Amino acid sequence: MKKTIRAIFVLVAATLILAGCKKDEKNPPVAGFTVSNETLVQWDKATITSTATGADEETYEVTGGAFEMDEATLTIQFLEAATYTITQTATNVDGTVEASQDVTVTEPDNTYNMSAYGTSDLPINGDAYWFSATQIRMDGEGETTQETDNTVKTSVEMGLDPFYGSGTRNYVFDAEGGSGTYIGEFTHYPATGDAWDAAWGFGTTSAGDGLEVTLIYAPEGASDESDYVYDITMSKTTIDGYYDGGFGFHEETSFLTYKYRGKITPLE
Repeated sequence: MKKTIRAIFVLVAATLILAGCKKDEKNPPVAGFTVSNETLVQWDKATITSTATGADEETYEVTGGAFEMDEATLTIQFLEAATYTITQTATNVDGTVEASQDVTVTEPDNTYNMSAYGTSDLPINGDAYWFSATQIRMDGEGETTQETDNTVKTSVEMGLDPFYGSGTRNYVFDAEGGSGTYIGEFTHYPATGDAWDAAWGFGTTSAGDGLEVTLIYAPEGASDESDYVYDITMSKTTIDGYYDGGFGFHEETSFLTYKYRGKITPLE
């Protein structure tokens, strides 16, 4: 009889211990998220999608460089070429858990191609700049023996289609000019001799497949367009010849293209 009572007491005690364990059991959240774009260039955007479970609250921290974030959509615009760390903190009544992911953002690959010099894309150095009220210039790397960069030129007739407007602007080729048109030109500075020995684009620009300009970043509170960032792409533009140092014209067809992402230095 005593053994039976003792067995009952042991069973009851074990049941109470198990019940107590279940009562104290914790269920913290599981943190996790994905990033929509993992191949990022400076000024690109990427959106966070949470895969966390069991969280009552989620917060995000971004470190490593300058950025802007739309908290409503969890979209980040990365303003520097750097390695960023995104950290999610997931919380509920049973605990707080973190998940982190590194994102590498590279510099823009700004290049031009002038078919007279072969098929290779060559780097554009530094920022584009306004040379006049309607002409943008870019310094393009040339042969290794050159002391002066080549000059890539785009003359834009803005008119009713302002270059600095929001969204995407498309310009059509027209050698005679007019609102919403452009022409492309190019100047080559040879390694030796007079700087004007070969000036591609001082001849006739006879055709072009289009110029596309997209405003991709306008900082809040910017006082002028000098802080704006653009994607600019000039499709194939046909240049029919060049002038030599004696201003003799040579008929020799070449094709100029470029792609650029960055700011445009204003006129001084």
